[in-house]
Amino acid sequence: MHRTTTARRVTKIRFALNDAEAKLLATMAENELFRMRFVNPRLPGYLIDPDVLRHCQSVTMRLSEMTKKQKGLATPDLNVTGQDADAL
Repeated sequence: MHRTTTARRVTKIRFALNDAEAKLLATMAENELFRMRFVNPRLPGYLIDPDVLRHCQSVTMRLSEMTKKQKGLATPDLNVTGQDADAL
């Protein structure tokens, strides 16, 4: 059996959130990331791709930085993986 690969098309999606919605989304993403890193690995048979985890960390950090920037707090321009998180 020969497996063929196809190129993935990355599409950027833009949508508007108010400050409260962005904060709620960032909080939910941080909670989910915590669950992925510390809770789920204790479940039998749980496996996660390290690349997926890194992308999740990067996207979550970007979302948190955006909400902090909106509040006027200075944040360093960090990229956790050294990759563009939109590449996922």
